[in-house]
Amino acid sequence: MEIITPQSDNYSSKKAQLINEEKFGPYTFPFKTQLSFEPLIKFWRTKLGSEDRGEAVLAKEIMSMLEEAPELQKPIEDFSVLDGYDDLVELLLAGIFPSVLRDKQLGFAIPPFLLKGFYFTPRLSELLLAREIRFGFGTNPILTKAVSIARACAIILNKFYGQNIVIDPPFNFVMRPKGKSMERYYKSELYGDFLEIKQLKPLQEISQDQINRLLSNIYDTQAWLEIVPPTHFEFEGLVFANLIDVTEEESLSRIKHKLLENDALIHPQSIQDLQFIARNYFGVPDLRLGVKAFDYPMTSEAPFRYKIEHNFLIDSPLEIFDPEFENSVYLRLCRKNTIMVIEDLVQYHDPTDIEVELLNYGIRSLVIAPLNDDHGQIIGFLELGSSRPNGLNALNLMKISELIPLFEIAVERSREETTNRVQALIRTNYTHIHPSVEWKFISTAYKYLDEDPLVPLKRAEPIRFKQVFPLYGQSDVVSSSSFRNQAIRADYIDNLKRIQKILKEANVFLDLPLLPHYQWEIDNVIESLSKGISTSDEVRIYQFIHSDIHSILKQIEHDHPQVTEMVKGYFNDLDPHFGIVYRQRRDYEESLRTINNTIEHILEEEDDRAQKMIPHYFEKIKTDGYEFNIYVGQSIMRDATFTDVHLKNLRLWQLTTLCRIGREIAKIQTSLSCPMDTAQMVLAYPSAIDIRFRTDEKKFDVDGVYNMDFEIIKKRVDKAVIKGSQDRLRKAGHLSVVYMHESQRQEYQEYFNYLIKNHYLEPAVEHFEIEKLQDVEGLRALRVMIKVDDPPQLSKK
Repeated sequence: MEIITPQSDNYSSKKAQLINEEKFGPYTFPFKTQLSFEPLIKFWRTKLGSEDRGEAVLAKEIMSMLEEAPELQKPIEDFSVLDGYDDLVELLLAGIFPSVLRDKQLGFAIPPFLLKGFYFTPRLSELLLAREIRFGFGTNPILTKAVSIARACAIILNKFYGQNIVIDPPFNFVMRPKGKSMERYYKSELYGDFLEIKQLKPLQEISQDQINRLLSNIYDTQAWLEIVPPTHFEFEGLVFANLIDVTEEESLSRIKHKLLENDALIHPQSIQDLQFIARNYFGVPDLRLGVKAFDYPMTSEAPFRYKIEHNFLIDSPLEIFDPEFENSVYLRLCRKNTIMVIEDLVQYHDPTDIEVELLNYGIRSLVIAPLNDDHGQIIGFLELGSSRPNGLNALNLMKISELIPLFEIAVERSREETTNRVQALIRTNYTHIHPSVEWKFISTAYKYLDEDPLVPLKRAEPIRFKQVFPLYGQSDVVSSSSFRNQAIRADYIDNLKRIQKILKEANVFLDLPLLPHYQWEIDNVIESLSKGISTSDEVRIYQFIHSDIHSILKQIEHDHPQVTEMVKGYFNDLDPHFGIVYRQRRDYEESLRTINNTIEHILEEEDDRAQKMIPHYFEKIKTDGYEFNIYVGQSIMRDATFTDVHLKNLRLWQLTTLCRIGREIAKIQTSLSCPMDTAQMVLAYPSAIDIRFRTDEKKFDVDGVYNMDFEIIKKRVDKAVIKGSQDRLRKAGHLSVVYMHESQRQEYQEYFNYLIKNHYLEPAVEHFEIEKLQDVEGLRALRVMIKVDDPPQLSKK
């Protein structure tokens, strides 16, 4: 849709058509509606006695001028009536469009519900008269008309039938200079403060049920007009609006929707569309956008081709990840995993052939952002470029940070879809499949080989197991992040104090102004570390020690023999790999490694025993501790018969295994350089689910959205908080069971009673409700302390 622009500078008094009816279609509003200044005149009459002197003077002047303009005091059907009254119209609208703001406002005034304006602010008039601007509604024209009718009917229902219905959607406009590469988006909110409704016929009875049916489908124009007949009411007055620039919000929304499309990052045209929207978002007319998916760190294995290769140098003969270009922006991006901003490539320090090639391709300023998966691994990058120096700079970082998660999700989804299409289900791919389910993969492969040896196995049906019971458990190191941060802080403080000692000694006999300066800076860093540390602090302090401090230490070691031995001793005490003091962190890492090795050994040993009881799928995932998933059911057992006894045996085995882990970790506390305890948790899921093998990740996952509850709860339960408190359910030295139904509580209470009797657990069992988690509510839990002493052998009974 387009707006017809006015033909004269005398814009406010001309019958300028707001919407191009040729494009929009003949716009006929079913209710009678007329322009009338009477509601606005009433407003100014109330201001004659205003305590605000300015308002009172303006109101008096308006009333005086109106005495000479009787035509403006009654409904106006023809805008030509306004000719000659420009000054009066300006004064009448002064409260809506103040003169001090009028040159900046994009505002207009129209009769109620009519798509033609009788007044435009100078700024909007200027844009329209330029004839380089196109406007268009962001909504469907038919829906726009339907909403207008529904809004009119709602106003009538509110006034005459005591309703409180709000139908007030904004109109959206697009403004784009012809031949330009950027658009701006505007939202127009209509204000009906000076709108009056006249009742022409007696009110007919309308029930609340009828009104509710109308509200259930506000786009049913015929239904609205049957309940609220247009012949019964008339609108008079005026409506005004201001256009609000929403370019950033609208552009970001359009990028989101574009990235939701199938293969949004595969087709070149999609990238061009994203580039166009990004130009609007950043306000950079020559902005170029590129995106590339890859795996980093690179492996020696043949990489998957994800088909997302739209980076700037895709057509260049240079390989952007060639080790020869170690200092290139791309390899630095991979090593640092942080956004790179180069405001002027000409000024890039120590450029490689890559930077030269970028300049040859017309890139002068550049921003490259890494794209990461959920584990923080680089899976690609997003790059933005401009042909102008400083066309992109650090001021763009906030906007870029809004884009990164959107592109990460799109790349992950595209990678998964592409991988699933190209991976072959061949026997060699199954070598690491758990033995309990290997038979299923082999039989599926043979099935398709038997049909036709030449049929690619990628056409084989997905590997699924129906109706299996999930058993999820975790043994988590409590407060591991806090211990890690404490270790980092302690090492940095130790490191900085060693440096302080050298600088203080050197300052006695060396006249170097930088020495006291760095002493002062180190004091500030130590003080900051005493309050805590963040990831950004960790990187900043590491760079400060390596780049600033070590440089001056090496120089004074070389130039001043008085401190040579002291500096050598300092460097000899540093970790040879990291180049900093690494004592507390090494203690933490070795302690965590010992704990994880202990847990892993117990899980593997206990699962060997459990497999003899009943074949089941088992997988463990290393975190700060371990998580493990078990799936068991008839579809996995193949030849044997699955019963409820098997399931109960595994559930009891799961509890005894976690008790053993808790005991063994408690025993080794005194041998750990950094003592840390664990908390054990079980998710008792009440029903069977379907699972499917994901060939991209070489693991099983739930199959179908109806089975997603288990995965959602499993991901959320780690953050469970006891209802009515701030305390986490997870507690060091304790075993917790999260459940949903009373029958589960009874079952696990029986297991606890048995384990208490056999000295696995302390007698006191706590019962809790769990605070609502994201998308999860109604959970309950049992919690009990694990006995540290070894229990006697389990009773065979």
